[in-house]
Amino acid sequence: MAITFSREAATVLEGRLEDLPELPYISTIHSLCYDILRTNRDLVGKELNLLSNDKNLSIIEGMLDVLE
Repeated sequence: MAITFSREAATVLEGRLEDLPELPYISTIHSLCYDILRTNRDLVGKELNLLSNDKNLSIIEGMLDVLE
C-alpha cells in the first residue's frame, strides 16, 4: 500500500512501480478515506456523495456572505 497527498504524487508513484509484477494499492489519503467510507456505507448510516467543485464554491461563498 502506498498513500500520497496529491493525485500527481500517486500518478508519479504508479509510474515508478509499473515494472512490479503486481502493483500495490496506490491512492491519495482523501481517496483512501472515501473508499473506506463507501465500502462501509451501511455502518456510516448515510448516503455518501462527493460535491462538485461548483457546489463546493457555492457553499464557501454562502459561508462568506454569512460572515460579512
